[in-house]
Amino acid sequence: MRPLWAVLHLRPGEARRVFRIALIGAAYAAATSLGDDISHAVFVARAGAESLPTTFLFKAVLDIVAAAVYLPLTRGRSAARVWQVALLIYVLSVVAGGLWSASGTVAGGYGLFVLHESAWTILTIHWAVLILELFDANQARRLFPLLFAATRLGGIGAGAALQGLAGPTPAAHLLALCIGFALVAGLLTLGAKPTDRSQ
Repeated sequence: MRPLWAVLHLRPGEARRVFRIALIGAAYAAATSLGDDISHAVFVARAGAESLPTTFLFKAVLDIVAAAVYLPLTRGRSAARVWQVALLIYVLSVVAGGLWSASGTVAGGYGLFVLHESAWTILTIHWAVLILELFDANQARRLFPLLFAATRLGGIGAGAALQGLAGPTPAAHLLALCIGFALVAGLLTLGAKPTDRSQ
């Protein structure tokens, strides 16, 4: 039977570092999955499911705008630093959207949706960039399936948490959990260093 590290395509000495990056991915995915589910649920409750087709078209426009906002963030900063800034933007967007949605208005539902989608797009774009800074190209190709699986596990965990807490727990409290996961991802990024490419 092959050792676990071989099954996971890990080389000797890599496990601890890769596990840390995988935890960052899982925490980021848990945060954004929770936020996505909550923002959609609030939106549908306020604006109605019949508004979703128009909203999906609007989301495509938001993605383009968010991508344009992303470019200035990368200038003069390392990928790890940009990741932390993007997570901060995400947290502030969720806080602002949560406060807006607490008004109980349709506009509040739209506001939470727009802010979350824009911030989530920036994180999604940069996650791949972060991986390519923390690992060289060969490592990234070898480890990407493992890191992708970590993000899916984060999403599964978020879904399980939402299933257990939705209903009796107000949306604002669920958004606090979403923020908590994002902060964990940010803290885990502290001290993360790129692979030494000089060898």
